[in-house]
Amino acid sequence: MSGTPVAAGIAALTVSVTDSSIPAQHVSGPLGLTILPSGGGVLTITTTTLPAGIVGAPYLAPINVTGGTPPYACSVTSGALPAGLSFAANSCTISGLPTVSGASTFTVQVRDSSTVPLTVSGSFTLTVVPVGGLLTITTPTLPGATVDVPYTGRSR
Repeated sequence: MSGTPVAAGIAALTVSVTDSSIPAQHVSGPLGLTILPSGGGVLTITTTTLPAGIVGAPYLAPINVTGGTPPYACSVTSGALPAGLSFAANSCTISGLPTVSGASTFTVQVRDSSTVPLTVSGSFTLTVVPVGGLLTITTPTLPGATVDVPYTGRSR
C-alpha cells in the first residue's frame, strides 16, 4: 500500500493478500490505519502556569506549544491580560510593564498552520504583585523543550 494521506483520522481498510506459491494462498481481513495531522500530531499547550509579574518591572513569558504544524497563531479569546501587558499573536508571548497589582484570568487559543488547522485552548491566571513584595521563585519548573526547536524559558 502506498499513497499520500490528505486528511487526519482513522481509516478502516480491508486488505487482501495472495502469495506466489503453488497452490496460491489467499487471505483478507481488516486493517486500521491512524493518520496523524501533518507536522507532529496533537497540538498541545505545554505551559501550565505563568510566573508572577511585579508592578513596574519588565515582564516576559511565552505560552509554549508543541505538535501540529508551526507557525502558530495565538490569541486571547476571553478575559484580559493585566494592565500594561500585551500578547504577541505570532510568538504566543506575553510582555510589557505591569502597571497595577492583582490577578487576571484569561484564555489563550492556539491554531496551527496545517491544511485542516488544529486548535487548542488553555486558561491562565497571571498575578501581578506590588513593588517590594517578598522575593520568591514563582516558576517551580522551566517550560518543556522539544528536540530541534529553539528554546526560550526563564525562571522567575
